[in-house]
Amino acid sequence: MAKYEKNPDDEGKYQCSVCEYGHGPGNGKSRQSVTRHFNKTHAGPEDAAEVTSTRKQSEEASSEPQQKTEPQEASETNEPGWLSMDFSPSEEDEAATVSINKAAKSTLQGMLKNPSSIKSEKELDEFFAQQARMLRWVFAGGIDPALEWWARSVTSDADYTIKRTSSDWAFFEEVAKSWLEYRGIQLPITPDFVMLGTVGAFYAPVFVHVRRKRDPTRPSLWRRWRSRRAIRKALKRQEKEEEAR
Repeated sequence: MAKYEKNPDDEGKYQCSVCEYGHGPGNGKSRQSVTRHFNKTHAGPEDAAEVTSTRKQSEEASSEPQQKTEPQEASETNEPGWLSMDFSPSEEDEAATVSINKAAKSTLQGMLKNPSSIKSEKELDEFFAQQARMLRWVFAGGIDPALEWWARSVTSDADYTIKRTSSDWAFFEEVAKSWLEYRGIQLPITPDFVMLGTVGAFYAPVFVHVRRKRDPTRPSLWRRWRSRRAIRKALKRQEKEEEAR
C-alpha cells in the first residue's frame, strides 16, 4: 500500500493515501512528514515488518564496501546536501507561534493573478474586488496614519486616533471597485511589491506581539540612543567650557 500520494492542489507536496492528512489546498505535507504520520497512525503488523526489512536492507547496503557502488548512483548522489534539505513543517511542529493573517494571505495571493489570464466575468469581478481591497490598504495603512500624525501635532493630543467601522471600509471597497472597473484602472502591482508585502505579513505580527509584551522598565533603543547622544553633547560642552577657562 502506498503511504503517500501527491497533493493535487499543492505542487511538490504530498498527502496520506488512507486518511485526510495533508488533503486540501494549502495543507500539503512533505513526503517525510506523511511517511512518519502513516507509520505512526496506520502501520499494521505487515507495514511494520516492511519498514523493518527496509531498514535492515539499508543497513546491509551501508556496511558493504564502497567499491561495489555503481558510478551512476554516485553521480546521482553528488548533489549538495543543502539542496535536498526538507524545510517543510513536520507533524511535531505544525503549531505556529505567529501565523500570517488570512485576509493578508488572500490579498497577496490575489496580487499574483495576471489580468491577461482572466477569461470570465466572475474572475474579472474578483480581480477588481481585489484591487479595491488593495486600495483600502493604501488608505488604512498610509493615509489615515499620516492624518493621525498631523492631527496629533496640531491638537497636541497624543491619543488622537482615527477609527472606522468595518461597514465603512466595506462601503469604501464597494465604491472603489465600481470606480476602478469604470475607469479600467489597474494598480501597478509587481512581483517586488508582492514580495515586500509577503515579508511584511511575515514579520509585522512579530513586532506587534513583541511590542505588546515589552518590558516597561526597559527603555527602547530610540530612548537609549537619545540618552547616549545627550550625554555625549553634555561632555563636549563641558570640555569646551574647561578649555575656555
